[in-house]
Order: sequence, then C-alpha cells, then structure tokens
Amino acid sequence: MKLLVFTDVHGEIGRIKNLAEIARKEDVSALVCAGDLTFFGSNLDNLIKRLDIGLPLIIIPGNHELPNDIKNAAKKFKFVKNLHNSVFELDGCMFIGLGGSKITPFSTPFELDDMEIGKFLGKFGRIAGKGKKIVLVVHEPPLNTMLDRIDSMHVGSRAIREFIGKHEPDFCICGHFHENAGKEEKLGRTTILNPGAEGKVIEI
Repeated sequence: MKLLVFTDVHGEIGRIKNLAEIARKEDVSALVCAGDLTFFGSNLDNLIKRLDIGLPLIIIPGNHELPNDIKNAAKKFKFVKNLHNSVFELDGCMFIGLGGSKITPFSTPFELDDMEIGKFLGKFGRIAGKGKKIVLVVHEPPLNTMLDRIDSMHVGSRAIREFIGKHEPDFCICGHFHENAGKEEKLGRTTILNPGAEGKVIEI
C-alpha cells in the first residue's frame, strides 16, 4: 500500500494542488496529513475540498487547528477520517493518531504538555501490539532526533519517543518544525519522517 504523507501546508493552495496531483500520479491508497493544514484554523473546509480526489484523507489537527475543527470536517466530508486520539484501519494497516504540539511561546490553538501527550498515547499500546503494520501520526516529533532539533536544542516530545521505543510502529509521521521538513531517521525498527508540505510517498 502506498500513502502520500504531508504536513504543515498552512493554507497554501499551490501546495495543496501539487499534493493532489502527486496522489493521482502515484496511485496512492490514501493521503495522510500530520496537522497544520491551515494557518490558525482559517479556510479549513475549502482546503479540505481541494483534497477530495476520491481517496481517504486521514488527518489530525496540528497546533493550528482545534480537535473539533477536524471532527466537524469529518462529519461534513465522508472522505475525511479524523485520526486525532483515535485509530483507523485501512487495508490491514492500523493508523494511530494524536494531534497538537507541546506548549509553544506563541499561544497557538492546540497545545498539550508532554504528560498529557503520554496519557493520550498510553491507551494505544494494546493496538500497537496486535502484529499488524502500524503508522503513528503525530504533529510533534519525538525527542532527541534530527526531526526535533532547533539550533543546538532538542525540543520534541519525550512521551512520543517512549511510545515509539516501547511499541515500535513501522512509521512515525510528524511535522511541526518546518526547518526539518524532509528529514528521516530510524529509531529501532521505526522510520520517523517529517514529509513537510511537499509531501512524500511511502510504501507500507
């Protein structure tokens, strides 16, 4: 199964058009957005409509969308699958999702402390142990990787890293730090990827 994964589009229509074209060209099974499709939640419905190409859009809120924004969009548009704090199965692959970011200095709409992130993720351990392919979709990157490094500091989530270390999903798709778009790293058997707004096709 091929997936087009992307994040941090922030309302840029040109990038959304490019993503739709890539998805058609590459014959993917679904699009997966790791948050921040919008800029501070604006124009969400219109952006989502532009990704209606007859495929599921599996999506979590970033720190720029509220959980209810994505929940309501999934009610309006049947192709939208709200993965926040939830699980979705497609072709034998299990998707686990948690949106939002750690606390930022910018008071963005959806921020969590790391303890809250850990509590949310804790309930998914039993899903990750079922022997199926697992894709973890989060907005915040795991701590102490190339994907959470800003200047000389690592600022990602310890809770997400601990979940990956314990349950070893096949992929972790994340974003949030635009500086690290396109970076990829292995943590044990898990491939951690920030596909950025340009997106990347992966095969499960």
